[in-house]
Amino acid sequence: MFKKIHWSRYLLFSTIGAILYCIAIFYLLKDTSYSRVWLIYLGNALFMLSMAAFVFVFNSRRGQNASSMTMLAAVSITTVMGVIISCLLAWNAAAGFFISIIFPFALKGDQTKERVNSKQAEL
Repeated sequence: MFKKIHWSRYLLFSTIGAILYCIAIFYLLKDTSYSRVWLIYLGNALFMLSMAAFVFVFNSRRGQNASSMTMLAAVSITTVMGVIISCLLAWNAAAGFFISIIFPFALKGDQTKERVNSKQAEL
């Protein structure tokens, strides 16, 4: 079924799909009111387009004559890899967001009052 497996192509398209999906999700999480839920669907559509691009490239590399089962297996592998990469990216982002919320309060010396000098107020 797979005579020559080019893992780099699978990894490339799965990473592109995962990054496109995560960009849409990060913009959703940036807005705390969550009023732009359509970004989830946009992320899914971008991921789907990257998988479709992979199938076109995969088929063209095989002279426009790849078997249906081979293409199905290849895009399934790429999809699973993309989902795993997007989960890892989201996990790293969640840990980063958690740290960015907790540490500013935990590292503050005087927890009883908030004084902001003029230079910090400009930020």
